Amino acid sequence: MPTDEITGLPHIIYPPDLSYVNASYPEVTYHHHFYNRRHPDLEGLKSLPGHLLDHPEDIPLPRIAGLAVRMSRGQRLPTELHRLVHNTFPLGPELPHTLEDKFVTTVMACSGVVSRWALDVTTNHDDAIKYVYMNDDVFRRMASPRLLCTERAYQDKAADQRRRVLGNFFLRYAIKQDLNIAKNKIDEFLFTTNDDRLRLIGHEILKEAMEVSIAPVVPIYRDLKLQGMVRPGRPDLRTSVWKYIHPDRREAAFRVLRKKLIAA
Repeated sequence: MPTDEITGLPHIIYPPDLSYVNASYPEVTYHHHFYNRRHPDLEGLKSLPGHLLDHPEDIPLPRIAGLAVRMSRGQRLPTELHRLVHNTFPLGPELPHTLEDKFVTTVMACSGVVSRWALDVTTNHDDAIKYVYMNDDVFRRMASPRLLCTERAYQDKAADQRRRVLGNFFLRYAIKQDLNIAKNKIDEFLFTTNDDRLRLIGHEILKEAMEVSIAPVVPIYRDLKLQGMVRPGRPDLRTSVWKYIHPDRREAAFRVLRKKLIAA
């Protein structure tokens, strides 16, 4: 599966007819843009039990990184076209391998970054790959969240599990960064007996860590948006990332944050 050189993400699939948008399963299925599922850089050889998806803080970081990439983007396609995609490109795209690359890929995919060139597999002849340039109107329709979305349209996981996985990966990756946090703030987080202060300071530190982690991606995202390669109506990158981190789930990352700060 070809990867767009500008966005670094797999090309979306161009359907000859968009009338399928209002169809329901099984006429329309969900195509993951990052496959094959059992690749070690994605979900791996063994399925994760449901209780771990409900509590992703217990999933090893390298594993949850691959799971997050897998969940980060796909599109609803007519079943026959979905089958044709996999028959044409059975090996899937080149996958991000390092933790940093998986973070950048997941952030970009979840934040509405889409190449203007879609892939038309219905006219693939003599090993030639046909790309279709999407003008503003086609791009708006193709990049609509009704068609292009995270794995929430997939059948075997609950939507809140996907948000937990993505948000937990973003937070835990952020915690691994080099953080410049005042010593008095660290000490209060580690030693306070006031639960309200613990939550307040913990959330402040996590927000600072997220700022550090996405800082390298912000100028790339801004440039792609200027080139018209971000879905219309999407909020800024920070808002897009933070929406996956439910306030009630941030405290689940405190355990990892505490270990990091004690070891620093």
